[in-house]
Amino acid sequence: QIVKIMTGIRKRVTVGFLSIVVLLFFSGLVSLFELNNMSGDIDSILSSNRRSIELSENLLDAIREYDRAVINYAVFRDSMYTDSCRVCYENFSSKIAQAQSQATKSAAPLFDSLQMVASQLRDVVDDLRKNRRIENLLKLDNMSGGALSFDGRTWYDRRYLPAYNAASSSIMRVMSH
Repeated sequence: QIVKIMTGIRKRVTVGFLSIVVLLFFSGLVSLFELNNMSGDIDSILSSNRRSIELSENLLDAIREYDRAVINYAVFRDSMYTDSCRVCYENFSSKIAQAQSQATKSAAPLFDSLQMVASQLRDVVDDLRKNRRIENLLKLDNMSGGALSFDGRTWYDRRYLPAYNAASSSIMRVMSH
């Protein structure tokens, strides 16, 4: 009878051990399946983040290019950059539209704010361009020997730079969304 009890206990331990092994095996299969699904989701998130970073870099590059054109035009008084200011702004504006078309609906208010600030930035420069202050001052400078009333650096610091900083901050808010 002791042999029967030992055989019964041995069977129970063996069945219990095999049950645990089978449970662990199926648990491992479920884990692998879930990890595979998560891997696809993670790849999707990462590719979305890469695209977002690329669009943000494009926005920052475009606004920096616009800034360089404005500096050359207003501060260095190079009238050849008049059209460059317009073209660079159009490029910046198109980058905003491109980024907005690929953004989520929750980011729409941020892009509205960015477009508003970008328009203010454009208006500051357009005011200078439309008055043709730089071109007129260059003519006066050639005729009068250098006494100019317009200080491009002061204009840049007081009028343009606050608008530029607001646009850059708005881009950063869009990037961090």
